[in-house]
Amino acid sequence: MSSCYPLIAQEIADLEVAHRKTSVKRYADRLKTVYLPGKGWSVTQVAKSLMIDRETVRNHYKRYRKGGLSALQKFEVGGSKSFLNELQKQALDQHLHKNLYLTAKEIAHYVEQTWGISYSESG
Repeated sequence: MSSCYPLIAQEIADLEVAHRKTSVKRYADRLKTVYLPGKGWSVTQVAKSLMIDRETVRNHYKRYRKGGLSALQKFEVGGSKSFLNELQKQALDQHLHKNLYLTAKEIAHYVEQTWGISYSESG
């Protein structure tokens, strides 16, 4: 077991159950960022396997330690008011589930091309 990211048997079991029950990929990935280091994986191994930054792995573990499973389910991070209406947000969400973008800049370009909303307008 990793000394930096210890989990007790009950936590491991709870993470496994939550992972089996969820259909939300983003939440499932967050569960894995806590579960895998608890099973002895290094932060680097987890980051590479989930294609995320090492700091993201650390942040999810800290969030879990502070607020448990429910903290991993919260996706709000603050930020500014959205320039997309609800229909546009739903359409973007569906588009992102079907298409892989490697950077936020690529997503911003898609939004600009699709709805004429540019990042420079929001800044």
